[in-house]
Amino acid sequence: MKQPKNPKNILMLPKSKSNGSSSEFNINPGLTSILLIFAVLCLVSFAVLTYVSANSDKKLNDKVLSRTTEYYEACNTAQGVISQIDNELEALYRSCSGSEDYFEEAGTYRSFFVEVNDTQNLYVTIDILYPTDADSGFYSIKEWYVENINRNAIIIED
Repeated sequence: MKQPKNPKNILMLPKSKSNGSSSEFNINPGLTSILLIFAVLCLVSFAVLTYVSANSDKKLNDKVLSRTTEYYEACNTAQGVISQIDNELEALYRSCSGSEDYFEEAGTYRSFFVEVNDTQNLYVTIDILYPTDADSGFYSIKEWYVENINRNAIIIED
């Protein structure tokens, strides 16, 4: 006849004999050192890449700022030249008897350029107008553009 099993024995597992091996997960100290060195190298490389990127952005920003400043200084100079032309045309308008005399003295257009920097010039062309009344303008701006120039170009004259 079989004996009824003791409920305490059913839940208990038999003990295994230890033969020097353990079921715990052990990490070798050398592996953690390698992982730590790898993480530090990754962080250092990302820091260097960030610094290089920020430095190149700063250089680009400085270059854009310089070019913009040069352009607006050239625009201010061109506006000064146009203001002088406007004053000359007003004096000429007051001294001339009619439009024929006015255009004979003033011409029909004026063109000039202002150096922006070593590689660019600002070109301006204005059409000279004969005003119909005192409030009309003496000119209209026909062209206003920046053109790249090559200082090392060879100019061949015929």
